[in-house]
Amino acid sequence: MKKSQAAGLAAICFIAGILVGLLWAAYKGPPPGLEAENRQISASSDPARMRAIQDRLADLKARIKAQPGQVDLYVEAGNLLFDNELHQQAIAYYEQALELGGENPDVLTDCAISYRQIDQSDKTLEMLRRARKTDPRHVNSALNLGIVLFHDFKDKQGALTAWREYLNLAPEGDRAEMIRRVVAQIEAELK
Repeated sequence: MKKSQAAGLAAICFIAGILVGLLWAAYKGPPPGLEAENRQISASSDPARMRAIQDRLADLKARIKAQPGQVDLYVEAGNLLFDNELHQQAIAYYEQALELGGENPDVLTDCAISYRQIDQSDKTLEMLRRARKTDPRHVNSALNLGIVLFHDFKDKQGALTAWREYLNLAPEGDRAEMIRRVVAQIEAELK
């Protein structure tokens, strides 16, 4: 092998290594310990959009201060933060909404998803089970319970149960077809 060929191969390997590293970092997400609360709102690289989100949150905080018992305001703030991937902050608002307004399966499910985003699987599972208990006909909590049991807890049997409930509640649509295929695959593995 000539020196020029060896140098070219080394350069290609170096670039390939960088690309693999970048792809791996993108797949794994931000490093553990990065607090959502300490991140700036980054839903978009558009500064005007970020400012609008911050302004909306400031407005909601002022309204909550003026009407601290208004459950819908806490849910709205939680949803704003959830939608912009500020899950740690969203949880605080969702928890307050649940404390003030009782068990709401939509809020419980969104709170559970936020807990999952900050790697608190036990709290995720607790919230989803509360949502299922509150409303056994709640479709989104059944779907997410199956996901969490399957991926986070490696509980295939529990996931099957949750997804069968989901399919009973929502037998049609793209998600149902996808879940049906996953259920069939798991059932075949468990035989």
